[in-house]
Amino acid sequence: MNAASGQDALDAQLCTLLLNSDRLATTDMLASVAAKAGDPNVLREHLGIVASTLAGEPTPLREMLDDAGVTMDSLVAVATGVHAILAERLGDDDLSRAIGEHCFRLQRPADYERIVAAVDYPATSRWLARVAARLAAQAGVEVTHVEHRVKSPQSAWAKSGGDLARLLGLHDLLGVRLVVADTPTCYQAVSGIASRHDFDASGWRDYVARAKASGYSSLHIVVTEDARRVEVQIRTENMHHDARFGRAAHWAYKLGSDGEPAWLSTVLAGNDVPDNVTVYTPAGQAIVLRRGACVIDFAYAIHSNVGATCVGARINGQGAALSTVLGDGDTVEVRVGRRAGPNADWLRWVVTPRVRTKIRRQLRDAAELPPRASEPAVGQPGPVRQKSPAPEGATLATVTIPGAEAMPYRMAQCCSPTPMSPVAIVARGLRDGTLTVHRGDCVNVVEATNTVPASWA
Repeated sequence: MNAASGQDALDAQLCTLLLNSDRLATTDMLASVAAKAGDPNVLREHLGIVASTLAGEPTPLREMLDDAGVTMDSLVAVATGVHAILAERLGDDDLSRAIGEHCFRLQRPADYERIVAAVDYPATSRWLARVAARLAAQAGVEVTHVEHRVKSPQSAWAKSGGDLARLLGLHDLLGVRLVVADTPTCYQAVSGIASRHDFDASGWRDYVARAKASGYSSLHIVVTEDARRVEVQIRTENMHHDARFGRAAHWAYKLGSDGEPAWLSTVLAGNDVPDNVTVYTPAGQAIVLRRGACVIDFAYAIHSNVGATCVGARINGQGAALSTVLGDGDTVEVRVGRRAGPNADWLRWVVTPRVRTKIRRQLRDAAELPPRASEPAVGQPGPVRQKSPAPEGATLATVTIPGAEAMPYRMAQCCSPTPMSPVAIVARGLRDGTLTVHRGDCVNVVEATNTVPASWA
């Protein structure tokens, strides 16, 4: 998968996750995004696209979400709990902070503006960089790494409750981190810094002698520089690594008691996902698929012909698109129709190597077939086609679009039209030449001019 197609697949994957976020746990969504990326560099690029979309920049992802009727609120909710954590898990603090900050700005714009104005982040960050260098020199030991940070707007708001006076008085609003060689040197550095400042006993924390329950270990001291309080954290390289990537990291406790999926670290290291999901046919037959598998993977697992002719699905009784990622325990019913073969777009969604091979073969075979005889004109009766019995886990259903019988179509994920609904359906043309079938009362087509009537066959 090249970089461009990989990002297209991740965009489509995220769109599907957002449309199904009410039934997927955070760990399911983490699993799906990481599994689809399969490579930390591809994942990092995707997270950058998410950040740009949240920032309001015009991206292909934004266009895809608009076409599917996904709101920015949905993206914010998932990005906060999934993408910001993945960025932090990758060790990209800047990217994680950017995603979190954009989400907070969109969720609480007035609070965001008040905090940004009060703290003056650009000027404060420049001042803090000078303070960090000065403190590193005052430590009187060899410092191998120096960091500084101003608490992010969302963290500052959460800790202060929006009270600006309390916010500006937070002992850790401004932070400097010094990394040294070993534990004895940590204490020497504290002594060197404390000897040059008034000691603030309320800010002293020794998490080296007694680590936190999470395993977090570091020395904290609060000093005053230019009448502003600064928290200084002093730790060894091992402590620093554990705080960023171990169980003491922020992302670890953000995931709750279940923690991260056991395989996530292998994905972020560039390895394959050694995990599966088990889903079921309506009759209760268990189908084991790779983590991140979608409806199409499931359809091909039932039978190659079911896969090639699937047009939609119901997951746990609810209409779902073919690209929908499946979670453990889902019950899946596939709808098959008169489609002659797979769509090339499916290669962006499936994760099962055997299914990808079958789709490529079927696409190649279809391209080698002689042209079909022309279809009868609209309104003239065509040949009667006898439907074959549907295999277990599949139902027969298809859509008739007068005047556009030869055009590819897919079911809209925003309204999930089904034959059981009494609402009429319409087909809407997209820029890529594909039609999307919507319920007639869907908000995305009520005022659209590029629609044509459609019906269930």
